[in-house]
Amino acid sequence: MDKKTYQTILLAGLLHDIGKFLQRSGYPKPSNGGRHPHYSADFIKKHSERLTPYADPKLLTELVQRHHESDKYPADLQVKNATEAIQPLAQLISRADNYSSYERGEWAGQGQDYRTVPLASVLSRVSLERQLAEMTYYDVGLFSPEQAFPRPERKNDLIKLTHHRECFEHAFIQIFNNGKKTFQTIYTHLLNLMQVYAWCIPSNTLEDIPDVSLFDHLKTTSAIAACLYQYHQEKGFIKASIMDNEKEKFLLVVGDLSGIQKYIFDIAHGGSGGVSKRLRARSFLLSVLSDAVSQQILQTFDLPQANILMTSGGKFYVLLPQLADVGERLQRLQATVEQELFQRFHGVVTVNLAWTSLSGKEFKHFGNVLHRLAGLLQEKKARPLQTVLTAEQVWQTEQFVHKLQVKGSGQVLCDGCQKAFAEESGAEENFCSACAEDLKMGSSLTKARYIAFSSGLKQHFNEFQLLNGIVLSLHEHPDTIGLSNPFLVQKLNSPTIQELGEWPALSRYYANYVPVNEAHSTISFDELAKMSKGKPYIGYLKADVDQLGAVVVFGLMEEGHNWNSVSRITTLSRMLDLFFAGWVEKTLRERYPQCYTVFSGGDDLFLVGPWSDLTWFAKELRQEFSRFCGNNPNLTLSAGLVTSRPKVPIARMADQAEWALEKAKEIVLPGQAIGRNQFCAFDTVFKWEHGKLLFHHADCMIRWIEGNIVSLSSIRNLQTYSRYFQDFLWNRKMKTEGLRYIPLLAYDIGRNYSDSYHPEQQMVKAWLETLFDYQKNNPVLHYLDFILGYAIMATRKESA
Repeated sequence: MDKKTYQTILLAGLLHDIGKFLQRSGYPKPSNGGRHPHYSADFIKKHSERLTPYADPKLLTELVQRHHESDKYPADLQVKNATEAIQPLAQLISRADNYSSYERGEWAGQGQDYRTVPLASVLSRVSLERQLAEMTYYDVGLFSPEQAFPRPERKNDLIKLTHHRECFEHAFIQIFNNGKKTFQTIYTHLLNLMQVYAWCIPSNTLEDIPDVSLFDHLKTTSAIAACLYQYHQEKGFIKASIMDNEKEKFLLVVGDLSGIQKYIFDIAHGGSGGVSKRLRARSFLLSVLSDAVSQQILQTFDLPQANILMTSGGKFYVLLPQLADVGERLQRLQATVEQELFQRFHGVVTVNLAWTSLSGKEFKHFGNVLHRLAGLLQEKKARPLQTVLTAEQVWQTEQFVHKLQVKGSGQVLCDGCQKAFAEESGAEENFCSACAEDLKMGSSLTKARYIAFSSGLKQHFNEFQLLNGIVLSLHEHPDTIGLSNPFLVQKLNSPTIQELGEWPALSRYYANYVPVNEAHSTISFDELAKMSKGKPYIGYLKADVDQLGAVVVFGLMEEGHNWNSVSRITTLSRMLDLFFAGWVEKTLRERYPQCYTVFSGGDDLFLVGPWSDLTWFAKELRQEFSRFCGNNPNLTLSAGLVTSRPKVPIARMADQAEWALEKAKEIVLPGQAIGRNQFCAFDTVFKWEHGKLLFHHADCMIRWIEGNIVSLSSIRNLQTYSRYFQDFLWNRKMKTEGLRYIPLLAYDIGRNYSDSYHPEQQMVKAWLETLFDYQKNNPVLHYLDFILGYAIMATRKESA
């Protein structure tokens, strides 16, 4: 494989449509024409001297200019008019461009100036069971959580767009400053630059709903072009073969870490030292383990970062060329990784790899490919650690026995996991090497702004061995990164990476916020509990997007149309991850600084913190997620909240939070057709739409309790009456005696409030009388348990 030609192909895929951005934003019109490929070619010529060390600038110019097959374009832009030497490579780019842009929809017709057409939110387009809301659109700005909330405006500001392009050009030039760099460095910085600036630029302004970003189109085109070049390098650059859309030239690999939650929460108890640090470290470790495997796949097949199409929550998708030995190489990698993880985690954590072949035309219905791949992944999950536990279809029985350490004189069990013997001693507690490593990583994470991946073995204090010769290091400042000689650096929670110009680098939004005290030490669970309002309890909140699998496979289909293309699905995945990784991190840091991230990314989260803070955060989470999705009723989330004393084992509370989340998703409330889009807290499930009303009534109850207007005995009576009503509500034929709450409540009102003229007591009386109305949809009566449970927790004082 000719290295420079391959690099030119990668850059051609990434830059072929940059002219669309330039054309709409005041860039000078090229002398040879005004179509977007003319602008792309002119941009390459302008920067050819900078690009020369990394690509063939003449070839690159030709490829970005001649990437169209349609006769609707001028002759100088058509692939068929390229020279005989260049034409096969131009066909690779044109095919990659077409496979990526299969998403293009109906022509919008004449109307708005194409330069001011904004990017529509793909999240607004998702359609399942409910009618769509109005489309929403993104404003021009850098890729960030706060910028990613769509708006109803249908027009971009040309002055703002021009300034955006000028900043892009300045940043482009900066990438090439300060001497020659590796191609990987240049490519990753360009890829990141495209995400930062082109995420909000529509790929095609002529569609009726232009909801695919230019960034996602360019990224997937580059990934597809890389695969096509390698495939035809092996098979031959024959025109008929290059243009064959039926041939399975690609392999889509999914990697999925199993055992994530079991490993994260396998900590002895909440009171053991540094539990918050170790929780954070374990969650982070599994995330970067997933990254390490995907990076190994890229290195094995010499592919760019663009070929990781999607990654979040311990799962990734990588696009590969269908080479002759691709299956064998993946199987060897699977066996190596499984063996390493088995030795390290004793079967608790493993990685499952599954793959499926696909043709060029299947990029049009990429959701179907993901659905097929999900089935293959489930088959792999049903046979975990197969390469470790079997050999030539024979069980390796010795692998089923984990040899325990023999206790030596004076040895004690680790205070962290209660499984291994302690090797490192602190002032008060003793830890095994694994838990001590967790503590070290957890401490470093609180200050880390950069994470670096390197090859080899760890040599420095801030380094951590991942697997198969890959080392992770954490850095607060960029000046320490060079010691690790990284092959990839990720900057956390900031879009721009100019200070990382020496190394291959990308920006990454990652929710890793933890509360710290004035001494910059992580706040313990005991301290968190004391920060709660009322009862000093810890809250555990789990939430995730409802029906995400259905959203990916069916949510982008309409009658007679299928919009679930590769570019659109990668856009959807990236935006959801931005919310859970980026918005959650920013919101906790600014508005809920006592709450602790266990994990948040992809489509779900798990937080720990003062129970009262998390209750309010859950309400804001739903509200902002809806706004992030353009108030699309087809995209919803559910959440479950549980509370406990701080010393209750974290694993037990994680299970209870998961159970609460499942109740929120599965329970179908009276009068509703389905579950989901619900919150479960204080053992009560309700639709989010009732949240504002219920919180208001809970606040009223808190005021009455604190003002001694309502006694605790009255609260206990109300809890009993609520149980009676719930018996009636859920089984009316058999439990009509549940309505006996009505005369009992009337008796309480008559005894306690009938003769009072105190304004607050009269208000309580009026409020209680609303509970008589059981025949209408009365949210206060239906969800009285939540109101009372919240009020009791908020007003009861006791030690932690």
